[in-house]
Amino acid sequence: MPAVVAESGLAPNGWVTVDKDTLLTPFPDVYAVGDCVAIPMAKAGVFAENAAGVAADGIVARLRGEEPGRRYEGEGNCYLEFGSGRVAKVEANFLGGPSPAATVVGPTEELAAEKATFAPTRRARWFGDG
Repeated sequence: MPAVVAESGLAPNGWVTVDKDTLLTPFPDVYAVGDCVAIPMAKAGVFAENAAGVAADGIVARLRGEEPGRRYEGEGNCYLEFGSGRVAKVEANFLGGPSPAATVVGPTEELAAEKATFAPTRRARWFGDG
């Protein structure tokens, strides 16, 4: 847990409590996403990225006086290398149904190409790197 979060009072038990649908903390207008959040699910960056989108949508809705348009479902994916130019993808959803679900797609060469663009696309979007 980063010291700034631990010292903030947001995580008295070592985890930041959030509403699992909106990612709002008990503190007014404070959202939390990522590894420090007390949601029982994977703590990979792709899940935090999706959670950040839900939190951002929630902030915009609150500023406009509207209800949030979507809820966080704990969705994300990861890639698995199989060699010989083939990659599979695990598509997971931890909160969108009655129980967590995951599907394995592939392995295929097309998914290997998709995986190759995954990190550069994010770097460009987040940091302006080309």
